[in-house]
Amino acid sequence: MKTMTASKVLLIYFSLSGQTSSLLAQPANGFKEAGVSVTFECLHQINPIHFPFGSIAATFSMMLVTFFRKRIPIEPLSEKCNASYDLIILAGPTWSYHPSGPILSLPDRDGKTLFAGQNVLPLISCRGYWRMHWFGLRSLLRKKGQM
Repeated sequence: MKTMTASKVLLIYFSLSGQTSSLLAQPANGFKEAGVSVTFECLHQINPIHFPFGSIAATFSMMLVTFFRKRIPIEPLSEKCNASYDLIILAGPTWSYHPSGPILSLPDRDGKTLFAGQNVLPLISCRGYWRMHWFGLRSLLRKKGQM
């Protein structure tokens, strides 16, 4: 088993329904058990979007807007994000096959200072879309004789 080399990890995430924050609990616990310092930073929207959206029309409207990768403005990050980390995990949901609007806003606004010289691992949470990704990857691996 490989030894964990990172001693400080920053988990930056956006979670509209709570799925992404729940997903992060397991790797965070694993890091902590390995003696790694874990810091969480939740992205907050300036004008919150409420989930569920309330109607079919509102859901369709949101799907259309997010399909075109609309950025959703976020509040400023806390001071703890200014520290140096061995690893940054950027986690968020898939919205209409793209990263969520708050996640897209972060690199636009803070990317040069936050991510410069850092190891960044993207983590995607998605409800049903994972099945399509999983089947596609499984098929590819089978074609290559690796599964």
